[in-house]
Amino acid sequence: GTFWQLAVPLIGIVMFTRQPDYFGIAIAGCWLSFSLFGVALYMSDARTMDLPLVGLGSDPGHDWNFMLGRLGLLAWDTKLAFLVRAAAFAIWAASVAFGARLLLEMHRNKDGMSR
Repeated sequence: GTFWQLAVPLIGIVMFTRQPDYFGIAIAGCWLSFSLFGVALYMSDARTMDLPLVGLGSDPGHDWNFMLGRLGLLAWDTKLAFLVRAAAFAIWAASVAFGARLLLEMHRNKDGMSR
């Protein structure tokens, strides 16, 4: 789940970069940041496993419990989740600032063309 949750917005960023659709990049960056916030929530639940899980079987496994447990990092779940949230916020802020800059440039160019 986490892989596709992050891969799809990243594919969007690559696709919009190739077009080039800069405002699309800003939107996909916001999408990536919101996906990272979701990953952080799920990651911070790795030890307690309180969140309801969705899966095909009757007892779906907790991906982050499994991955962090295998890596010996289960005790770090909330600290790692904090770092992911910080990255998500930075990506969100950069994406919003980039989109706002693009809108401001479009507005300025529109005003310059009408004179």
